[in-house]
Amino acid sequence: THYLSDLTFQNVPLSFTWGGEERTAKAIQLSTVKRRSGFLDIVLRYYEEDILDAQSSESPSGSGFKSSASEKKPFAEITLLSDVAYFEWRVLDGRSMEYQYEWDLPGRLPLQLELSIAIGAKGRELRHIFWIPPRQNPEVFMRQLQQANAANANNPAGTPTTPDTPAIPTTPPVRDPSAGLPPGLNIDNPNP
Repeated sequence: THYLSDLTFQNVPLSFTWGGEERTAKAIQLSTVKRRSGFLDIVLRYYEEDILDAQSSESPSGSGFKSSASEKKPFAEITLLSDVAYFEWRVLDGRSMEYQYEWDLPGRLPLQLELSIAIGAKGRELRHIFWIPPRQNPEVFMRQLQQANAANANNPAGTPTTPDTPAIPTTPPVRDPSAGLPPGLNIDNPNP
């Protein structure tokens, strides 16, 4: 028996040309589809409308990890891989630091995604880990970046500063080179 999955991205920037016509997808979904042969196809589906329900356990804020198919029909579908023995996603929960097969925390992203895949009847397992960057408002990010650049311009020594903390000098203190040496041993005469 296969673990069938849908990995859905919604409200993410995506625009492309389809058949010479520019289209914007509101949601894309990477799905596993079981075939009569017993193998899986990996299919990328494009939707013109949102497919994640804001009231469900799937995240309304951009990504959902669930093993159920949507009733809405995609406007485009591309088969990326065929004859796949298995294609399994697991998500790393940052609270327990354990991998799980379903993500049901609305408004939160996992730390990592793990993909295990084997192609064909005798294909070896390949395992890939994907880091999920934390969500951040682009305006806040750009403001922080500009403040950091301004702080570095005012601090040519390169010491990181914050508005509340003054720069720390980068010149190391002068110390006695013979400090900490055993009695009778000094730098000038290592063999007393």
